[in-house]
Amino acid sequence: MVTLRQIPAFEDGQALGRLAYSALFDNDQALHAWADRRWAVPNAVVRGFIGTETTQALWDGYHLLRSDAKTLHYAISVSSNNPAEPLTVALYYDYGGSGQVKIAEISGTDSASGTYDLSGFAAGLYRVYARMNRTDGNHGGSATCQAPYTTYSGSRTFTTPPTITDGAVGAAATFNIWRGNDLYFGEQISLNAPHLRVSRGYVGNEPSLLIWNGYAIHCPDHERIYYRVSLSSAAGGNVLKGIYDYDALASKHVFATISAAGTVEGYADLPASTYSAGATYRVVWQLSRSDVYTGTGADIQYMFLGPAAANAGFAVPGELVVGQYAYGDTAGEDTRAELLSDNDSNLNGRQGMIRRDYAVRKAEYIDLGSSGGQWHYRLIRQHDLLYYRGSGITLRWGTDESQPLDDVGSDDYKIFDLRQLSGMPPGTIYYLDSSNLEFAAEVG
Repeated sequence: MVTLRQIPAFEDGQALGRLAYSALFDNDQALHAWADRRWAVPNAVVRGFIGTETTQALWDGYHLLRSDAKTLHYAISVSSNNPAEPLTVALYYDYGGSGQVKIAEISGTDSASGTYDLSGFAAGLYRVYARMNRTDGNHGGSATCQAPYTTYSGSRTFTTPPTITDGAVGAAATFNIWRGNDLYFGEQISLNAPHLRVSRGYVGNEPSLLIWNGYAIHCPDHERIYYRVSLSSAAGGNVLKGIYDYDALASKHVFATISAAGTVEGYADLPASTYSAGATYRVVWQLSRSDVYTGTGADIQYMFLGPAAANAGFAVPGELVVGQYAYGDTAGEDTRAELLSDNDSNLNGRQGMIRRDYAVRKAEYIDLGSSGGQWHYRLIRQHDLLYYRGSGITLRWGTDESQPLDDVGSDDYKIFDLRQLSGMPPGTIYYLDSSNLEFAAEVG
């Protein structure tokens, strides 16, 4: 949860007390904590056809469009077994609505990624849908749809702050750069999307099966993977593995191996200096077995990316005290003010400060074509307001605490204020369950 202190514009000749400095310092520290938060790996779909059907949902969910983030990013791909009977994949925004648009369409063996301008849409909740088609139900292949997201499209920009030197005379312009950067960073606060919990087992006699797929935009500050997973049985050599960069774009890395029945909650660190900042890597959980006639099930309860330690490039300024210089009246005392410039530059270079409002896939078992019972979203509380869509939803936290949520009814979505709940401060992991759970995300 990010709460920034509101600071009026500075004017030349204004007498500055430590409260003005403290407000700027406090904002930087709040933004630093936000950039170091944990976030869920966005769920993706990688799948083929199940039977002889000629059309099938590939990705189905909702996106909360906000007025200052209307540049949509997307990525889809398709691989056809028979070039003469190619598969086709189409991605839609506001699917089934009055403003439905086709974002991209590909066929054969192809991929498409890029951006789409959603400025013609008002803020609101929109259905995002990708569909696979084929003309011959006997020819297969596979397709992929990553979770689309929108990035900041507002009017504020980052201004490179000046270097502060001893003996310099404070100018309002310098302070207004720091203030303006705080306002810019304040608009980079992403919505908090959930982890899509999946429980499933083998389909047939396959020796291995990918039961959970996602794509992570790599952040060097977030190379620790926190997870909670379960394996129902290890008989027949059944093993559950978590794998980062499954497609080996840089280096395929097994970060977790579960070879005994039970629930495991822990974390693993990725190898340092291996993956590129801002590059996208596939993250999976894979079941495998030595005896193809011995089945099992696995439950991917949550997976979050986070830092192993606070970002080393950010310097915590500490408290100002009465009589302490901050802007160069005494040799060496420029340090405090210079931290405002240094920390702004640090924040602007971090992946955690890039606005990404992800679409959320419906919490249903569409990998096998049916709802299959109760399904879940897991979230780490970061904001106050929970936006959701569905019916029969229960919010659960702690040992046995629960709160039923109103059904969406004829509304597009409902909003629940998480501040109503006791014992659920920011940082609490909680979950939503329902047999009809279509969307959830927190908004600050």
